[in-house]
Amino acid sequence: MKNFKRLLASFVILLTLLAITPVTAHAEWKQSGDNWLYIQSGSYATGWTQINGQWYYFYSSGYMATNVIIDGSYLNVNGVWSDDSKYNITIINAQERVKQYLSNNGISIPQIVQVDQVEGNSWVVHCYSIITDTGDGSHTATTGWYYVDRDTGNIKSMF
Repeated sequence: MKNFKRLLASFVILLTLLAITPVTAHAEWKQSGDNWLYIQSGSYATGWTQINGQWYYFYSSGYMATNVIIDGSYLNVNGVWSDDSKYNITIINAQERVKQYLSNNGISIPQIVQVDQVEGNSWVVHCYSIITDTGDGSHTATTGWYYVDRDTGNIKSMF
C-alpha cells in the first residue's frame, strides 16, 4: 500500500508539472519571392491572424496580404492592419465623399463604391456595377477610379 501511495503521489506530481509547463508552438516567417508566409505548428496561417499583438491577413494560399483593403480594414505595405481612424478621412468617409462627388456632378452612383488600396497618401476608390449576363454569368463594369486624399478629403479622378 505504501508503494502504491508513492506511485500515485509521483504520478500526481508529474501531471502537475506537465500541466504548468508551457508548450511552445513553433512559428516562423518565411519569404517566397516577394511574398511572405507565416508558418505555425507546421501549417501556413490563413485568414486573420494576430502575431506579436498585430493583425495580419493571409490568403488561402498562405501568402500575406499587403497594401489592400480586406473586410473593410486597411493592411499596410508591411501587411499589418492599420487603424484608418488616425487619418482625417477614413475608408468609410472616402467612399461617402466619392458618392457625394458623383451626385454633385450628375453622375449616377454605381452599385459598388469601395476603397481598394492606398497609393501614396490617397485612398483609391473603385466604382463599379456587377452586370449579369444570362449566357456567361457575371462580370463587372467599372465606371470610375478616384483618389481621395487621406488628410484633406480632396478627390481626383484617375481619368
